[in-house]
Amino acid sequence: MKIAIVKLSSLGDIIHGMIVLQFIKKHYPESEIHWIVSEKFAEILKLNSDINKIHTLFSKNEKNIFDTFTKSRKISEENFDIVIDMQGLFKSAIVTNIIGKNTWGFSFNSSREPLSSFFYKNKVKINYKENIYIRNLTLISKALGFDFSKEEILNKQPFLETEKTDSENIQNLLDKSKKNIVFIPGASTTDKTISLIKMCEIINVLDANILLTWGNSCEKNKAYKIAEKTKAKVIPKFSLYSLTELISKVDLLIGPDTGPTHIAFGLNKPSITVFKTKAKSSMKRNSFETAINKRISFKDLNKFDIKELIEIIYQLI
Repeated sequence: MKIAIVKLSSLGDIIHGMIVLQFIKKHYPESEIHWIVSEKFAEILKLNSDINKIHTLFSKNEKNIFDTFTKSRKISEENFDIVIDMQGLFKSAIVTNIIGKNTWGFSFNSSREPLSSFFYKNKVKINYKENIYIRNLTLISKALGFDFSKEEILNKQPFLETEKTDSENIQNLLDKSKKNIVFIPGASTTDKTISLIKMCEIINVLDANILLTWGNSCEKNKAYKIAEKTKAKVIPKFSLYSLTELISKVDLLIGPDTGPTHIAFGLNKPSITVFKTKAKSSMKRNSFETAINKRISFKDLNKFDIKELIEIIYQLI
């Protein structure tokens, strides 16, 4: 069976979606899986060997809608048996409709953008507020005709793969005498993140090698301000591959609801995802709690008692 998955963006959404690959291979070991993605996020997909081919859209060279349409038509020449849109956006639905005939997606009330459902031949109904991993697996399982359980998610295999040996850049960041913890200070919006003052307070009570990541100039500035007031170290600008390799080597990752935080879940590495209490529905929807992947929320990420968070940190390391 030749299967196309459409999940164009963003980093977190793509990582949420990648869990389905091992379930597909479990039930259809001879299947050929293709993934259609925005060029910007293709790198993370290269870390999963269950994907046979990656097709990129919306590159810097595609100047207009006509270019994207032309490229989508070219992808359709693969003659897929089934095309599944895990994104549920108007844009992804159009791409899905262009590249295949046997199309599957979320129903009108189940999609982020309800009008996307008009482009699918087959539609799956599931509450939009349901956990994202369960949503994705429900869509895939209905499309391909298999069942799954929560226990299978809890016992999943890692779906991100890195080199077994340390690169020199990674090795130089790690401390062999202490626990190594990656902190992700930034996110797509500042209201998702722990304040600089609180980050410093947390780091200063931990006896560990603390590494701070950053993805843009604003995050870099915050990371260096934290480093000035603590013992934390700011890592260099890393590619997605190098960041994933680093996370695979540390003892714990702590971060907000953002793509890099979810990498730990894909690696089966201990993590703590920090949410704002008003985003409680997001906490339940965008994360899946396991024995090693914890989540916590606070009413105010500028003012909170760090004791509960510190307790979870020491439970995991």
